[in-house]
Amino acid sequence: MTTRRIILIFLSLFLTLCSCLYTPGSSKASIDLNDLTIIRNIYIDDAFTVGEEEDIARALIAWTKASNNKIKFNSLYRHSPPGELDDYFFNKSYNDSIFIWRINTYNLSWHLKDRLSKYSGLYDRKGNIIIFPDKISINAIFANVVRHEIGHALGLEHSTTENKSTMKAIDIDISDCISKEDTDRLCAIYFCVGQPECN
Repeated sequence: MTTRRIILIFLSLFLTLCSCLYTPGSSKASIDLNDLTIIRNIYIDDAFTVGEEEDIARALIAWTKASNNKIKFNSLYRHSPPGELDDYFFNKSYNDSIFIWRINTYNLSWHLKDRLSKYSGLYDRKGNIIIFPDKISINAIFANVVRHEIGHALGLEHSTTENKSTMKAIDIDISDCISKEDTDRLCAIYFCVGQPECN
């Protein structure tokens, strides 16, 4: 059997299955994206202080509220890191869970220190959020950085507008709340009705 024939058979089976799930105007079961709830597993490094864990919890609650409960988090605190950051950062393939690392920049290996020491936090697009508390001078900014990086993990890019946004690229410009701009962008991805904390 040729590869083309196998692909055609697979495509035919797939389209048949899809037509069972959704047929406009019929009484068959359909998938409504507005009714789906997204649940993300968040593993939190055991190196965070209790105060930092509280800030992380508030940030996760803020994103849940901002999505009008469309996005929920299964928060798993006090987890040991899944390995050495060097190995994990470079080799982890993306999955739907997120690990929030707490790392001081002076503990980074030399090749990561050159790349990462300018950040107070980052998301690597593979499920790692890394927070560098030694680069954050004020506790209020810690909460803002965590909220910002979780926004990246949810698929949001940096905001380039003049509007108030938790997704601004520079720490001192990051809003201390999730704005209408943030929820509009979030809900364009997750089909939700946004509930901003501020305008």
